Amino acid sequence: VDAVAVAVGPGSFTGLRIGISAAKGLAWARELPCIGVSTLEAMAQNLAHLENTVLVCAMDARRSQIYNALFTSEHGRLTRRTPDRAIGLAELAEELRSEPLPLVIVGDGAVLCEKALTESGLPCRLAPPQLVMQNAMSVALCAEDLARAGKLVSAQELLPVYLRPPQAQRLRQPPQI
Repeated sequence: VDAVAVAVGPGSFTGLRIGISAAKGLAWARELPCIGVSTLEAMAQNLAHLENTVLVCAMDARRSQIYNALFTSEHGRLTRRTPDRAIGLAELAEELRSEPLPLVIVGDGAVLCEKALTESGLPCRLAPPQLVMQNAMSVALCAEDLARAGKLVSAQELLPVYLRPPQAQRLRQPPQI
């Protein structure tokens, strides 16, 4: 083992903390570097074999929003078109309105996203069920590319990627007027 890879988000606050803590523990024990992989990119990796297709990664972020990133693939290699982000479904539909390439949706928010895009008049389809979610292999393939690019970090530097503050923190903030 040369490095420890883990999906660092977006995702559930608790799930990310548990996964990253486990990765840090393994890395510290063996003094190994870590590789933080975008959960959305790992989802897209499952469909890197598709050509001339926009891969729409969608994780349900609640309140008519999704955690999203867009990718295309050429010769089995992903090209990132957007950063990981929290975006409203209506805003995403508007952004994709003039997209000439077919849209394939992955992630736990795929059905929600497909419904919103279809209702907005955008043709799209869901990825096959076995390819909808990230898995260990897709995280490892993304990590391999990141390692080649020198994007290794220490266990201490490995951090989760949160696109919004936790619900508890949002509830503590005074209402904005």
